[in-house]
Order: sequence, then C-alpha cells, then structure tokens
Amino acid sequence: MAAEARQGVLVLGPAGSGREHLARTIHALRSGGRVPLMPLACPLLDAEGMQAALTSLLRARPAEAPCPPTALLLEADQLSEASQRELAEFLRLPQVELLTLATARRSLVRLAARGRFLPELAYRLSTLTISLPPLARRREDIPLLAQHFLEQRNRQQGRQLGGFAAAVLECLASLPWPGNLDQLRRAVEEAAGRAAGPQVLLGDLPDWVHLAKHHQAHPPAAATPIALNALLADVEKAALLRALDQAHGNKSRAAELLGISRGRLLRRLAHFGLIAPAPREPVIFEPLDEPP
Repeated sequence: MAAEARQGVLVLGPAGSGREHLARTIHALRSGGRVPLMPLACPLLDAEGMQAALTSLLRARPAEAPCPPTALLLEADQLSEASQRELAEFLRLPQVELLTLATARRSLVRLAARGRFLPELAYRLSTLTISLPPLARRREDIPLLAQHFLEQRNRQQGRQLGGFAAAVLECLASLPWPGNLDQLRRAVEEAAGRAAGPQVLLGDLPDWVHLAKHHQAHPPAAATPIALNALLADVEKAALLRALDQAHGNKSRAAELLGISRGRLLRRLAHFGLIAPAPREPVIFEPLDEPP
C-alpha cells in the first residue's frame, strides 16, 4: 500500500527498529530506482537548510520519472518549529510535486494535539502510518532476522556460514534487545567473525551477549524497603537503654548523658513502654475572687 500510495508515509518505531531501511524499501518499490531520494536529518535542519535541500531535490528530478522526487525526513518528530513552517509552506505550493517518507519515534499527530507540531504538516506527513514494534515484541522473527544478517555478512567476508546452532538461536530469542535490529545485527556480525566452523556456535557469540544472558538469569535483588520511622525509633530506644545502663538506672544522670531534660527522658521512656506513664494530676478549676 505504501509503495502504491502517493501520500505521505510515516514509519514509527523505536531506535534501531529498521525505520529507515523500511522507508528506503518503500521508495525502491515505488520508484524502481529511477527517482532520487534525499535523506534529511531533521534534528540538524533549520528553515534555510530545509528550503535549500528541497529546492535541490526538485531540480534533480529526471524526465519521465514514474513518481515525483521523494524527501526522506529522518527523525521528523525532532523538526524545529521554523523548519516545520518552511516545509509546510513548501508543500502548499501548487507547482511543487514532492513525495515524503518520514521516520519518527513519536506520533506526529499526537505531538500536534499537544501543540508541539503543526497540525497541517503532521497529517500531511503521516497520511499512511506504519508502526514497527520493538524486537522484544516480535521474538518469533529473531531466527529469520539473524539468518538474514548472517547472509549479508557472508557476502561481505567471502565465506559461507550455514547458520546457527540451536543453542545460539535459543539464546538470541530470549534476550530483550533494547537496541532492536541494530543490536541483533551487531551480535550476528561479531559472532560470524569469530566462528571457525560451518556454523555459529554458542561460544562464538560476543561477550556482551553472554553478559546480557547472565544478567537476565540473575537479575539484581529487589531493593529492601527502609521504614525510616521504625528505624529511628529503634535507634532512639537503644540510646535510652544504653544511657540508663551507664547511669545505673539513675534517670537524672541518664538525662545528662543524653543531653536532654529529665522530664523529656521520662516522656520518651514512657512512650516506648520502658516505664509506666506518670499519672495525670486532676485539673481543678477554682472560681476567681470577685472584686470588692
């Protein structure tokens, strides 16, 4: 659908999930390799740079091209406000024929709803949206993806590795892969470079993969909650008992050792149940003498 569409296509996904690769694949299917594609690093573009890049792209359109030239907006959710306005005005010109492919980590429409992206441009760039899930949510694809990366490596290094031992695939499928496809590709390439036989074995995997597996099998213990009030109460109670022991039960002397008044010492001892609380004296209200 994206290859056949002439509207803006947005590829959403986390870093390393293959967004740019998918966008380039869509362009290749759409254009047959006969239409220029200009990648634009959106976090680095100002309004002037945006205008210059798009003008240059339009001038490079070959005759009898199957589709208009295409701008590949990488990390489109990081476009500055000035660059957004420049791009929106450029796409609004009636004589401009330009297709857009964009990649982003965040939905442009949602950013627009929060006032952080131009609504008109958000809808224009994401007419068709493709969401790529993180690799941890598509574990069933890991063996196929690993084999794909291995075959790419085979073509580069000129030697042929047939595949992976079952233990290797089991290990790869169990890891969380926070770096997604890019991290898996790096693991396969390093393992292929170390492999001595016709298959990638468990020992060929890089050390950081084994460390990740060990960490997953032995996660750090959960932090123990610290009840501060109870801890401080225990410390205070221990200090009171120690002072009484050193003063041989003399409460006045114990109060001096603690640097508090005798009355406060008695109240704290009663609070912890170390002595019986002092009985309260009844309050007697006496009438005031009336003036003569």
